[in-house]
Amino acid sequence: MIDIASASNCAIPQIYVAAFNRKTASLSNTLRARLQHSRAILVRSHPTISINGGSIPASVETIFEQVRPSIWKFRSQIIDIDGPASKAEQQIIHSWAVERRQHYVSPDGPRLEPVFDTLASVLESGREGRDFMLLSRVPAVMQRNA
Repeated sequence: MIDIASASNCAIPQIYVAAFNRKTASLSNTLRARLQHSRAILVRSHPTISINGGSIPASVETIFEQVRPSIWKFRSQIIDIDGPASKAEQQIIHSWAVERRQHYVSPDGPRLEPVFDTLASVLESGREGRDFMLLSRVPAVMQRNA
């Protein structure tokens, strides 16, 4: 898969911009303007992970970076467990976290459609300020390889 952010073919980024504009067409002009001037979006969610009949609350923070105007890609994701979990449960949650990251990035490069879908879903639902926030810069992120 081609990395849209570094593609040399001028038509590819324009197709990407048009697709993103279609996904965000229902947003207010104010929010669209803020998006155009933001370097990144931090999406926060609080899923409950079911393991062996039990439930463990988690916090997930996903950063999407605008690498070129209207061209967004997955940057990083942090998953924290909000409750007690055994070592075995922590391993299952770690595997779940890896699968979540693979939703956005394949071994061949970024997967663009899930980024579109996540951003559009969060923005269109009007959850601004509660589940995501616009950032002025992307924080430094350390990634650990398992």
